[in-house]
Amino acid sequence: MGCKDYNLFCCCCGNASRSKLKPMSILLLGLESSGKTEIGHLIVKKQRQNFDSTNGVQNFTFNNHSFTINITEVGGNKEMQKLWHHYFIKTMAIVYCYDMSSSPSEMENSFKVFNTLISNEYVRGKPILIVGTKADLVTYNVESYDIENMFELEKLANIFGSKLKVCQNSSLDHDDLSSGCLWLEDELNRDYKCLKNRLKLDKHQSSKKHRKRLSYWFTRKKIHSELNSSKRPKTAPTISKTILLYS
Repeated sequence: MGCKDYNLFCCCCGNASRSKLKPMSILLLGLESSGKTEIGHLIVKKQRQNFDSTNGVQNFTFNNHSFTINITEVGGNKEMQKLWHHYFIKTMAIVYCYDMSSSPSEMENSFKVFNTLISNEYVRGKPILIVGTKADLVTYNVESYDIENMFELEKLANIFGSKLKVCQNSSLDHDDLSSGCLWLEDELNRDYKCLKNRLKLDKHQSSKKHRKRLSYWFTRKKIHSELNSSKRPKTAPTISKTILLYS
């Protein structure tokens, strides 16, 4: 397991020159009150000061032996979930949290959201660490493999090409979380070049799609403007009104 005096991501060589460190981006997600803020603080070994739910975005940054790791946490309420996709393009991996002490329907909803997340074109193929939080509050016996089987996570991983690992964490025991974080670091370290190129490709593809949408919008606007500016009887309705009248 290694020393417990440093971050859950190994940082035993944290004094390395910052200029040589490679940037590594991780997205921290989960439904509201899923415990993701606590996980973020545990990963970077930082004392938590504010215990309110995250209604926005916050960042955790630290250095390990070869990387500068930036963890971006995005709030999990329904309104914030609508913004998650904006962060997929820039992330190399995802840490997804769910509350193990929640009701079966709440847990099912959490993995319904996860299914939508992993199927996104900018998430497919990226490593994902799934963390069950508040394990010490669970009143029944449940293990990580139970979650894997219940929500068919291996099947999802195969369909969308993402490597998945499920772990759990409690207020008294962080060993499994530590093991999960080291797994994620190994995956990122092994595939760093591919993931870095993937981010460039995703950014290019996204910009291309955005330009196409803008081009389409400007073309429609130009045609609409030309039609309206053509010679028409003063009593004739505008093009937009004509569409409304005869549609």
